[in-house]
Amino acid sequence: MHTSPTLIPTPAPTLAPAPRRARPATTSPAPAAPPVLALTATPAATQRVRATLASGGLTNPVRGLHDSSDAARYLLARGPWQDRARHPLPAVVVADLHLRAGAPDGSVLDLLRLRRERPELQHIPVVVVGRDADDEEIDAVHDLGAAAYLAHTVAGSVLVDVIRGLGMRWSLAPAAS
Repeated sequence: MHTSPTLIPTPAPTLAPAPRRARPATTSPAPAAPPVLALTATPAATQRVRATLASGGLTNPVRGLHDSSDAARYLLARGPWQDRARHPLPAVVVADLHLRAGAPDGSVLDLLRLRRERPELQHIPVVVVGRDADDEEIDAVHDLGAAAYLAHTVAGSVLVDVIRGLGMRWSLAPAAS
């Protein structure tokens, strides 16, 4: 005679609700990858930097500023950029050389001087992009410690390669297939 096995029902496991995490009221988490600080003349120019990096597979957030004195305040965590959790130091600064050159609020050369003078900023590479720069301007950029100078005519095609070569922490998107 054949008997079928007896199944003994087991009680279903009970799950305790997950503990609720308290959320900070005013701060948001820092991005996983450090931002790129784009110091450009216009929001459209910042968007071009963002698109160039994205086309090269770099997905770091791009923070655009259009005034070198604002960029200095950002780097020094002053004014609206005091909260380092929300506004971390950038992995790299991409700056337009002729952004308000000679303006009372400073220039890219002033920003390079600030970076050179402040030990907490010296590790941040600055890539300067310009058009119609003369040899003296290019020499000044390099003398002040810029990681690279790129002419606008080649900046888009070379910028991603220069940034990757800096040995910084980057967020890379998978290659499109």
